Amino acid sequence: GTPSAAAITTTTDDKCVESGGTISLEGRALTSGETATWSQTRGPTASIGDISASTTTASFTENGNYTIQYTINNGCQSASETVSFRVGIQSTIADAGSDQSICSPDSQLFLTGNSNLNGTGVWEFLSGPNLPNISNEFDPNTSISGLTNGTYQFVWTSVPTSSLCTVTKD
Repeated sequence: GTPSAAAITTTTDDKCVESGGTISLEGRALTSGETATWSQTRGPTASIGDISASTTTASFTENGNYTIQYTINNGCQSASETVSFRVGIQSTIADAGSDQSICSPDSQLFLTGNSNLNGTGVWEFLSGPNLPNISNEFDPNTSISGLTNGTYQFVWTSVPTSSLCTVTKD
């Protein structure tokens, strides 16, 4: 006969994962004589851990809409169920680098933000005695000119390519 339903207990919520991040997949436990197979039926390539275990993981390196199928076979017939969800890859956590000091206000200052691997980054002037010139606001190591005496504050923002994921600032 047909095996009982191949129920998947993994939530179908959209997920934000780190590049190469994983989610857990849980299918119905197997009974005697049954075998299981996990497979991907839609989306950019995912890496499924143990494809023949009732509980496994899936790893992702790209944003996308994914469908994963769990099939139970009893030797004669099979039953399948799918789970679909969107995956967003988290951008690099923003790091603006160390605070800096310069002695001469006409000096050029170079900011030292980190590179964003899964999104874009942008520098923003927050405060200071005048409006300085940011050479290239999308360059993590851009130069700042037009400074006068005083304290300035800039923020480096990391913007993910997926709306599922969090914008970070430093």
